[in-house]
Amino acid sequence: MDVVTECWTKVTSGLNLLPDEGVCVDVLHAAGQHGLASDVLRVLKVTGVSRQENHLAALIDAFCHAGQIKDAFLTLSSMRSADLVPIATSTSSIFDIISKDVDALDSAWSIVEGITKEGHQIDVAVLDAIIKAAVALGDQQHAMGIYKMFAEYNAKPTLETFNTLLSGCIAAGHRELGDRILADMKQFRPKHVADAVRRGR
Repeated sequence: MDVVTECWTKVTSGLNLLPDEGVCVDVLHAAGQHGLASDVLRVLKVTGVSRQENHLAALIDAFCHAGQIKDAFLTLSSMRSADLVPIATSTSSIFDIISKDVDALDSAWSIVEGITKEGHQIDVAVLDAIIKAAVALGDQQHAMGIYKMFAEYNAKPTLETFNTLLSGCIAAGHRELGDRILADMKQFRPKHVADAVRRGR
């Protein structure tokens, strides 16, 4: 990575060249722990490339590989602020890290609590990723506990939230809990959830 940092500095500062978008995304994948991210995003802006989901997804990936989960979580909130909607690839690196074991899951939740105490908003994509990790670890109780705290974090469940919880109920053979989640889907009824419920009838 030191070589990447050295080359980036030489190209952008020494030679005053502007790397293209593909190079910038490649560097973003490695930028998390070396302070290059802000400069790469600056170069993208100078070259007239609008900030896209894949740019910040690459940065989230870099943060995760550097063990900087808090920064990864905050980047998801920044995406939403920039009107970029996180998708599955945005949180795949987060899921890979926090679904390793229960300790990783607990650590992620501690980070969420710390971020909110600092006055920052937690994006629903972070909560969905943690629920998904809990379900993957077979901890449906933990997943439901997080789901019940959505209102506390000013978050609204998404279709992914409900689908993940339901998949956990199916895996655990917990029909009664699955019925309660379906009832919540019908009560919540954002358009995309309502459509999904109707299709499932």
